[in-house]
Amino acid sequence: TASLTIQPGCRIYSHANAPFIVDGTLTVNGTFLNHVVFTGDRLDEGYKDLPAGWPGIYFRGSSKNNVLMFAVVKNAYQAIVTEKPSINANPKVILKQCIVDNAYDAGIYCVNSSLVADNCLISNCGSNIILSYGGVYNFTHCTVVAYSNTYLNHKNPVLNVNNFTEQTGTLLTADLNAVFRNSIF
Repeated sequence: TASLTIQPGCRIYSHANAPFIVDGTLTVNGTFLNHVVFTGDRLDEGYKDLPAGWPGIYFRGSSKNNVLMFAVVKNAYQAIVTEKPSINANPKVILKQCIVDNAYDAGIYCVNSSLVADNCLISNCGSNIILSYGGVYNFTHCTVVAYSNTYLNHKNPVLNVNNFTEQTGTLLTADLNAVFRNSIF
């Protein structure tokens, strides 16, 4: 499996139709003073702060042992997406001191997967956190907030958690374990 390590201070720019797809392992080593930033490549005035400027980061089924420290993921359609359970005992994605901001749809969208978030800010997304079809999740010291602005009118809840999905008219369920400690919604 492929592994990518991103050093402090790096900036990753993605085009409108170019998701950042992870099938192996992604390690982001940002620091307090040198965040790693993921954003769209339209930096011209009028576009640089638009939500949905790029698809987002997608951790697919074979992805494992992903750790993002001091990362900023902004202006995506769905900022961080995880799907399917972890293939080992570790969570599929660990977020430490991360900022997820201004995503058009979901800031964090997990489908029957696993994610740990510690001291993260998930802000101003259409639906900040969606945990669907079960999984294992742990959010500690996180702030989840949304304010309407010119581009997003916040009508959706900032947190949506369920243990089911519907496929071809059949309701499927999966075990769900979601813990939220000392977090602000």
